[in-house]
Amino acid sequence: MDEKLRPILEPIFAEIADGRTGELGSPYGALAYAYIRVSTSGQAEEGRTGLPRQLSNIHELACNLNLRIPFRLLYGDDHTGFEFKDRPDLQRLMADISDEEHRESDHLLMEYLDRLSRNAKWHQGYLLELFEQQGIAVRFWKEFHSEIERAVMGAISEQGMRHEIERMTEGMRLKAKSGRITARTPSYGFLFVDSKGRPATDVTSNYRQDSHYALDPDQAPIMKEIYYRIVGGESLFDVCDDLERRGVPTPKASKHWSSGNVSKMLKNTVYKGEYAANRYYFQNEWSERSQKMVNRQRQRPKEEWIIVPVPAIVSPEVWEEAQKALKRNIKKSTRNAKKACLLQGFMYCACCGHLYNAGGSSGPIVDGKRTRRFYICGSYNGTRTVREIYYCKSPVVYSDEIDHHVWDSICELITDPEILISCLEEEYDNFKKGELNHQLKYLDKQLNKCHKEEAQWDRAYGEGIFSLEEYREKKEAVRGRILALQVEWEKIVENIELVETFERKREIVYEHLKKLKQAGYAPDIPFKDKRTILAMFIDRVVIDSKEKWYRLEGLIEGVYQYEEKSLPQRGQETGSAAKFTSTSAP
Repeated sequence: MDEKLRPILEPIFAEIADGRTGELGSPYGALAYAYIRVSTSGQAEEGRTGLPRQLSNIHELACNLNLRIPFRLLYGDDHTGFEFKDRPDLQRLMADISDEEHRESDHLLMEYLDRLSRNAKWHQGYLLELFEQQGIAVRFWKEFHSEIERAVMGAISEQGMRHEIERMTEGMRLKAKSGRITARTPSYGFLFVDSKGRPATDVTSNYRQDSHYALDPDQAPIMKEIYYRIVGGESLFDVCDDLERRGVPTPKASKHWSSGNVSKMLKNTVYKGEYAANRYYFQNEWSERSQKMVNRQRQRPKEEWIIVPVPAIVSPEVWEEAQKALKRNIKKSTRNAKKACLLQGFMYCACCGHLYNAGGSSGPIVDGKRTRRFYICGSYNGTRTVREIYYCKSPVVYSDEIDHHVWDSICELITDPEILISCLEEEYDNFKKGELNHQLKYLDKQLNKCHKEEAQWDRAYGEGIFSLEEYREKKEAVRGRILALQVEWEKIVENIELVETFERKREIVYEHLKKLKQAGYAPDIPFKDKRTILAMFIDRVVIDSKEKWYRLEGLIEGVYQYEEKSLPQRGQETGSAAKFTSTSAP
């Protein structure tokens, strides 16, 4: 279960559960799985009634069926109901029930069908069919007594949610066009008031519907100070360190003052008196880095923004000067990496868990530049005051040493590319492409049913059973279902094409692996290709720079010692030489 959702669910579960067993349902019943879902993390974090209601209804259902649900068999997501592929706990549930050897129950309880999916076109039927094939009996607190009732209620739920999203989006636009603020929380330096100037602390204020900005008397001077100090030539790092040392309260979403967050704040046009509504939207996109669909924030064209005038903290001239100062600081900063490092984004600290960053350069100066790049633990980031508390004191790791060592370890393990190819095909193709083909077959089956139904209406009308008006009504209904299924069918085909595109790209990597085997060691492989190979075979490189060892995690696993100030020689690793099994760290 998601670590953010677990602490919210645990006290609610404990309150509803039977006091004798600490479980939902009958104390002496058989085990059962349960699945719950809220649409957003905000709904979960704000403690709304959705989670307690779902758990209470599932508890009632489990009691009636003489079943019991311990917390470990409860699965929950905070995710939209229109997609099921990217819901981590639903995927984990499907994986657990498909493991017949370790499966703990043949029962799955839910409140409503729309908790499983709001997509009535095919997702609901597809998921129910998957559970049925696994021998899982799915029961709902609100049961459906026929396939028609399930389809009708599912369609109502789906259409209702879509209309609700469209209504909320259009409502936000209209709200912004009327000169009101659409933000859920005020930007740093501002507070919410209504059109009469009454703040949120006033019980008579209507600030939620009639939302406007006013300057926060405590935060606005701080924000103004930051602008003038940046324009005056100070660095973001020094400004943040000073604010941290003085104990100045941070924005709500931040624990400490950091240069990254302050840089984003300084670029916000709201501080020069222009609140930009309808600026961002979210969409699912294919990630080459993680090789899966991810939800990303995208910016709309500027002509679609809706500008709402608000009180300015600084003048437009000062705001523009601050943007110029930020650009100058980027050019002057010696902490910005100009050359990518091989393990950037892969290496994690074994002491504190932070990601290692490409920290800069050191060593002798050649042509005016220091020659040795290094990685530094992410706990070093932040102001000096924050660093004194959180820095784990792990020594820096030089790129020219660890990059070669890790790459050499991978080369040493790739003694037979065919083994890795086989593992990849089993791990990726059988799951991803096989699942998509399964979905495609299900849609084909549903389309065939619709076409047969359409042919039946044609024959019935031809025999005079229906009037022309009745025939048109039935014909339009089935044609609507066919068109909706065809749209979904095309989406699945596009996803299969994405998988095939990935496979073609992967063939390039296979060629490099074969070259590695033939050449024994191939230092001349392009940097981009090395990164691609790393991403396919390595999830993380956990390193202890104090004890001088690192652990490979992913398709290739193993623990290795490394020596500082000397490049590793092929075949001289002192750690495990196990091919795909991780050993304990030294």
